[in-house]
Amino acid sequence: LLKHKVAKFTKRTQVKACLENCRMYVGTVATFSARTDIFQFKQFDVAIIGAGIAGLALANALDNSGLKVVLLEAGPFKTDKPSTEKTLDGFDARVSALTLGSLQFLQRLGVWPAIEGLRNQYFDRMSVWDGEGTGSIEFNASEIDSPELGYIVENRVLVYALLENIALSGNVKLLDHAHIQEIQTLTELDGVK
Repeated sequence: LLKHKVAKFTKRTQVKACLENCRMYVGTVATFSARTDIFQFKQFDVAIIGAGIAGLALANALDNSGLKVVLLEAGPFKTDKPSTEKTLDGFDARVSALTLGSLQFLQRLGVWPAIEGLRNQYFDRMSVWDGEGTGSIEFNASEIDSPELGYIVENRVLVYALLENIALSGNVKLLDHAHIQEIQTLTELDGVK
């Protein structure tokens, strides 16, 4: 939804207005420098909290928007390249099933080649059933005249590729070990309820 809304605008003010309507927050981030023992306050148009798949995908989507974007992560960024070993220890059991629409989105972001170079597997059929055994549904790529329905990708591969892509661009400020103390909307800061 957000990528479709942002894509139709050409001016920074239009994107900013759209993001405000999408309940995004514009604000100030304070960072503490251990070297100088002082706080630095920086203005950002968008603060993304969390460097998981969704946060990193949003950061990549906003990368060349002209907005000042910061990505905040409570822990360290996961910068280690996932293993390509085909051993049990080399695989991440947490995976995502990406639709062809998600694949196209990752291709537009320029991230898919890195994922393709690590580990992924296409699927052409899927069976889904509920835990009670009372309902099920089948999907087959042949029904949509496609060789595949999507791809299964390890979550750590997605996170690595998205983080690597955004770090290489340098347009999004990355802050790890960031702990959010308070969030205020612009209306709260202006005294409007």
